[in-house]
Amino acid sequence: MKLALFDFDNTLFKTPYDEDPDYMDKPESLFIRKWNFKPISETIRIFRKIKKDPATKVILLTNRIDSVLNEVKKILKLHDLNFDFYEPIKGVSGDRSKGNRLVKLLEKYENVSEVEYWEDKDKHIEDVENVMLNYPKVKLKINKVTI
Repeated sequence: MKLALFDFDNTLFKTPYDEDPDYMDKPESLFIRKWNFKPISETIRIFRKIKKDPATKVILLTNRIDSVLNEVKKILKLHDLNFDFYEPIKGVSGDRSKGNRLVKLLEKYENVSEVEYWEDKDKHIEDVENVMLNYPKVKLKINKVTI
């Protein structure tokens, strides 16, 4: 089985303001009447192609917190993007390490042979790469999104 992990901000959609975790943890940071989250067409195109593969679990691995997940899903739904699983941060003081949350996903989906990851931030890419050193039998492919 393959895990296809997608970040939200500046990977699937261009975030229309400077990223600030304090603001991004608030529902109004995702209000579609206030902000225009423009889709990043290349990443969306790839998502749609991968989503058709029944051997792949497509997961949103976002550093938005769980209390704003419904607002994130509203934006995704506007663009007909439906994930198999959503992995936000659990609460304001939750673990912001995408690598640590990937470990939980690897425990949840035991038969993973490959992880492919789309992300715009080097710190998250490095976090995932470091964690994956502990899983030498799982192939890792990183796709750095630049806008």
